[in-house]
Amino acid sequence: MNAILPFTDPHLYLLVAPRSQTSRLVTALLSHMALKQSVHVLDGGNSFDVHALARALRSQTVTLESALCQVHVARVFTCVQASVRLAQVPTQPTPLVVLDLLATFADENVAWRERARLLELCLADLRRLAQAAQVLVTARPGTAFLPRLKAAADVTWEPEE
Repeated sequence: MNAILPFTDPHLYLLVAPRSQTSRLVTALLSHMALKQSVHVLDGGNSFDVHALARALRSQTVTLESALCQVHVARVFTCVQASVRLAQVPTQPTPLVVLDLLATFADENVAWRERARLLELCLADLRRLAQAAQVLVTARPGTAFLPRLKAAADVTWEPEE
C-alpha cells in the first residue's frame, strides 16, 4: 500500500481519483493505519464504508473491534460544516483523512464567493494540521475548486484507473 500512497510524513496529501478507486485506496490505507495508531476521518462525501474497512481489517487481524476503535469518523454535509469542523480539530500528531472535501462545496445555495472564502479557511486549517501529522484529502476529477486544492497540497496523486 505504501508503494501506492507513501503517506508517512507530516504533509498535506491530495488523492484525485474517481470515487470507486478512492474508496479502495483509502480502505487499504485506513486498515493499514488502524493496526498501528489512531486515525481521524472527516467524511465530506458520505463515502466512508465501515463494512469495507471491517472486511479489510478482518483479513489482517483477529482483534477487529480494537482496530475499528482506532478509526474516528465525523461526517460533514456542507462547506460551512467542513470549515467549522476543521477549525475545531486540534493540531496533533494524529493522521487525518478527509474524504471528498470538495463535495461539500457543491451547494449552490451558498454564494460562490462565500464558498471560495470557506475553502480558503479549510485549506489554512489543513495546512496547520499537516504541520504535525499526515493529512490526506480526496477529491474527484473535474470538481469545482480542484485547482485551488491542488495548489495547496504538498503531494498530489492522480493514479491511472
